[in-house]
Amino acid sequence: MNDSKLPGEGFGNSQDFDDELRELLEGAESAHTGQLAVIATQALTAEVLTSLAALGGVQVEAIGTRTGAVAWLRLPETEADEFDALLGEERPIPPEADKLARELSKVFPFGVVLILSWLTEGYEDQGISGQVLAQRYVKGKPDAAVPGGLLLNQLDPVVEGLVTGAIEPNECADYIPPQRISPVDAIKHLGKYLHK
Repeated sequence: MNDSKLPGEGFGNSQDFDDELRELLEGAESAHTGQLAVIATQALTAEVLTSLAALGGVQVEAIGTRTGAVAWLRLPETEADEFDALLGEERPIPPEADKLARELSKVFPFGVVLILSWLTEGYEDQGISGQVLAQRYVKGKPDAAVPGGLLLNQLDPVVEGLVTGAIEPNECADYIPPQRISPVDAIKHLGKYLHK
């Protein structure tokens, strides 16, 4: 991942988010339904992401990809989900995902991108359907919205799999579950990469 630019920067409006997700989910009958959040970062590996997050006082479920490590979060469903689905790209961001994105954006100088999906079983043989949206966060605050489909096209296909629920985090080679890491251990882990 480019150190000076986070995926999603510089994009204008694209096709409707629902259309983008429909294309991504085509043939993804095995995907799990529910709300999922993936936060794209500039971290080189899951261990680097976990260590940097720990220094910022945050625990994450981390997955390393070819385009940078991501944090993954399964969100609880709420009674407002059905109504919120009518709001399209104006749909409110779940507080758990918003909080994690804000905290991680304080750790990374160029911010992070939160990618959210709401997945449901389609009617009859339609498979999985739903919505996806993406939002940049910089220095602890929400920044510009990002076209979700275009963003996912820039990232490792593993990220798309995580967002659509086709891949579970623990199926990935570079995966670290949420865990407490002391600041000393976090610095030791980061030191290994600084001396490479």
